[in-house]
Amino acid sequence: MGEPQHGDTVADSNEVRNYISYNEKHVLTQLAGNFTVYPRDARFVYAGNNPRMLALVVQCVAELGFTKPLHYVADLLSSGDAPAIAKPITAANLPPAVRSRNSC
Repeated sequence: MGEPQHGDTVADSNEVRNYISYNEKHVLTQLAGNFTVYPRDARFVYAGNNPRMLALVVQCVAELGFTKPLHYVADLLSSGDAPAIAKPITAANLPPAVRSRNSC
């Protein structure tokens, strides 16, 4: 992840509708901690639209020693390209219960 963070980060989206901003490296440290409890043959899927976050998660999963590549929901990623080692999945590849917006 490079060098340590030198200061606080601020996210301010007041008065902006449907806007989400976050520090990817800060989120990655929280996410990586959750990965540590899974067996190394676990499979993960990224569902989002942040190519930088996806790239960091792909690298994290590989460096933690997981044997399966990270997959991502290709239909959601519209703001950039995915890393070559990430594997795309589309809604057509998902079970109907997962594709349904009404499922719990």
